[in-house]
Amino acid sequence: EVEHAYDNLIGTIRSRRIRGDRFFQCLLSYDSEGATEAFNERLKGLSTRDSWDHDRCKHNLYDYLIANGFVTRTEVPLGNGIIDVSVQGDRDSGIPDIHIEVTTADEVGCRDLDGILEACWRKFDERRYVDGDPHGMFVAFAWDRRFCRIGIRRASDFHDRN
Repeated sequence: EVEHAYDNLIGTIRSRRIRGDRFFQCLLSYDSEGATEAFNERLKGLSTRDSWDHDRCKHNLYDYLIANGFVTRTEVPLGNGIIDVSVQGDRDSGIPDIHIEVTTADEVGCRDLDGILEACWRKFDERRYVDGDPHGMFVAFAWDRRFCRIGIRRASDFHDRN
């Protein structure tokens, strides 16, 4: 009985946080533009002088998700690679696991967010992440210091392209 009450309480808290988080709502709606806008709002207050290497960006995203109550892990084996960040879904609510790959301007050697995003999607294909979770949501996170561009796909989107 106590376990059921605890699970119910945790589910209620998670549900409220998900509904109150614009970035996460956009992800769940497969709204890349909305997710990009919402996360860029958050990035406005960060310093451009700090190092914005891959690890810093990944941990910034991870810290944001953890602070908002999402069950999140970094460096998760998936397909033939290791995805940067995974957010545990909630099958009861129809929320899939969300797998996020971060690619930065420094990695790609350009500052064009569209080019960085394409390089990120190539990682998904090369590492066959979709093979690791054919029901998941896949998010490409192109990052250049205080700006990002986000792309969101279902597993079926990868199969439709091939």
